[in-house]
Amino acid sequence: MAIAMRVELSSEDTQSLNELKLVKGLALHNLGQADQAMAAFQDVMLPYLREAYTQGGAIKAGGREGRAEFFRDAYMDFLSSSDGRSAASAIGIDAGEELFQVSNMIPSGRVQKAFAASAARAAAKDPELAELVRQTQDINENVLNLTDWIVYLQTAPKEQVGSNDIFELRKQLAALNDAKRALVDETNARFPIYAKLMNPPPPSVDSLQKSLQPDEAALITHSARDRTYVWAVPKTGQITFASVDMGREALKKVVNQLRLALAPRGVSSLGDIPDFDVKEAHELYKQLFGTCSDWMEGCQEPFCCGARTTWSFTILPIGEGASSSSCRR
Repeated sequence: MAIAMRVELSSEDTQSLNELKLVKGLALHNLGQADQAMAAFQDVMLPYLREAYTQGGAIKAGGREGRAEFFRDAYMDFLSSSDGRSAASAIGIDAGEELFQVSNMIPSGRVQKAFAASAARAAAKDPELAELVRQTQDINENVLNLTDWIVYLQTAPKEQVGSNDIFELRKQLAALNDAKRALVDETNARFPIYAKLMNPPPPSVDSLQKSLQPDEAALITHSARDRTYVWAVPKTGQITFASVDMGREALKKVVNQLRLALAPRGVSSLGDIPDFDVKEAHELYKQLFGTCSDWMEGCQEPFCCGARTTWSFTILPIGEGASSSSCRR
C-alpha cells in the first residue's frame, strides 16, 4: 500500500505529530514488522481518534477528520490481519474489542453534530449561558474551517500561495485556539454536561453488553473502504468477530441489486416486479455472517445494526435452498 500524505508540523500541533507517528506505524506494518507497528499505533491511535471525535464538523476531503478516517481504517485493516491480531494479543489486547471501539469513533456527520449543538443550546435554560454555548460552537466551527483552509494551501502549487500567507493564517489559528480554549473552559465550568451533550462517548463492548436483556444479543457491522467488519455480541461472554473481504462500495452494489425486487420503480403490474434473487441474498448472508451462524442459531433474540445501511438484514435467507421468507428476524 502506497502512502502519499503531507504532514505539516508545528511545535504546538500535537495532532500533526501524532499523524507522523501513525505514518511510521503504517510503514512498519507494510514492512512486515507487526510488533513494532502495534507499539507505534498503541502510543497514539486512540488519543488521536478521540481528539478527532470531539472536534466535530463534517469529514472533509483533505481535512483533518478525513485523515482521521484514513488512519482509523488503516489501523482496523492492520488489526484484522493475522499478524495484527497476534501483535495485539501479545500485549494483552483483544483485537475484536479494540476494533469495535475504534469503529465507533468519528461517526458523526454535519447533520448529527447540528442536532447535538441544537440540543446543547436548548439544554442551557439561562439565555446568557445559551449565548455562551453558541459562541463556543461558533468558534469551534471557525477553527475547523481555518484548519482545513491551511491544509488546502499547504497542498496547493507554491506559485499560487504567497510566502507569508500560511504563516499569517497559522498565527490566526493559534489566536483562535487560545480563544476557543478559554470559551470551552468557561462553558464546561458553568455547564458541566455540555461536553457529553456535544460528544457522547463512543460505545464499548462492555457498555453494549450492559444494555442488552438476558435473552438478547447484537449483530453489528461496519463497512470500511476495503473491508466489512462483523461483531456478534452476547449479553455475557466472549464476542465473535469476523473481517470480510468486501468494502462499502461492493456491499452497496450487491444490496442495491437485491433491493430492486423490494422497492421496484416504474411498476404498472405485478408482472413488472423482478424476482428476489434468493441465491445472491444467501451468498451475501454467508459472506457477512458465516462465521457467526452457529452463534446466531443459539440466540433467542438477535437484533442487527450497521452503519450507513439502507436495507434490513432480515432479507437474507439463512438456508441454501430457502425461500425469500426464510430469513433471520
